[in-house]
Amino acid sequence: MISTMTITITTEGATTTMDKRRSGSGKGGFAPLLFSLFVILTSLLPLNSQDFSIGFSYNGTVSSNIFSNYEKIGDFINRGWLDFSLYPSRELEIYLSSGYSLFKENHYLNFLTLEMGGDWVKYLKGRSMIHFNAGINLQRFKSDYDYYNYYQPFLQGDFKYYLKNSLLFRASYSFEYTKFVYFPDYSNQKHRLFLQLNKFLPFEMTLRGEAGARLKFYTKDGSSIRQIYGRIRLSKGISYRIGLSGELTLKKNYVSESVPGKIEENFFFNTPFYDDFSWDGYWGFVQARAILLYEVEFTARASYYKRRFPRILALDLEGNPIQPLQDREDSLQQISVSLRRRWPSFQISLTYLYRTNLSNDPYFTFSDGIFMISTGIFVY
Repeated sequence: MISTMTITITTEGATTTMDKRRSGSGKGGFAPLLFSLFVILTSLLPLNSQDFSIGFSYNGTVSSNIFSNYEKIGDFINRGWLDFSLYPSRELEIYLSSGYSLFKENHYLNFLTLEMGGDWVKYLKGRSMIHFNAGINLQRFKSDYDYYNYYQPFLQGDFKYYLKNSLLFRASYSFEYTKFVYFPDYSNQKHRLFLQLNKFLPFEMTLRGEAGARLKFYTKDGSSIRQIYGRIRLSKGISYRIGLSGELTLKKNYVSESVPGKIEENFFFNTPFYDDFSWDGYWGFVQARAILLYEVEFTARASYYKRRFPRILALDLEGNPIQPLQDREDSLQQISVSLRRRWPSFQISLTYLYRTNLSNDPYFTFSDGIFMISTGIFVY
């Protein structure tokens, strides 16, 4: 399994409210244990040279605003992943994936990720299938940011069934338990369930409808965030080499009054505290994709997000609540173009992304240009 992760962290000043008093240094822990378990599995399974794969992937990102705020601090981020998979049978994959992110200027943000798990796929009659994925992942920062450290067991199940040749039904459920080692108030369970219908229409068109419900449950005090959402997507093939698609999603949060909120600044950026429960609203995109000369894939996308952050007040630049009191609301616009070329054992891609965010909290009104290069090497 080849994994990708993008994380954007806030400035050092946001750590001043964090209570980092604890016992122990946080060294060691689950990373050596996961690696040891994988080595044991490797030695016990009857495998030959055709039963495994190794992959290495790299991503280099240049951003003019890694903190996603008006201060516009840039950095160059190097990310590398090493992935190893075992295939004891046609249906089963056991994998170990490790990655490290290295910030050129902001070294204190460097972090390690590790994931171990298994995928099981069973194909049924008539192209239908059942899929299960289970495992554990963890994230470890240096000591200055080790309150982000967590481990996370997870489980996911998918069922796809063709009601008829032109109509595909899908049901999916996933569970995660995120345990913050030094921040138990934020340890939580997440449950996600969705139902999906795909209708294959004439003239190379596909219509997809999806509806889902999600629950985030804080294990210490029992508070929760409930979420419902709906999504519709339309895809159209213009020719063998050109395709168009568009998607619209709406979601609504219902937040308990007791949900932990004393670290509100953590919702300013993408960390383990920031996830798809942090905001509600709507977003959509339109996309064009084409296969050019030499099988180079070109993709252009324009997207728009209207986001509301429940129980996160909009503040002025001095940190005072804006009057009258109001939740933070953002309007994010993004445009991206990318080129990608794939071979059986190698791929490379170039991406440029420009984004502009307008917010009633002036700290989060910003623009940003991001350039990325990604490569992957796979040995089977």
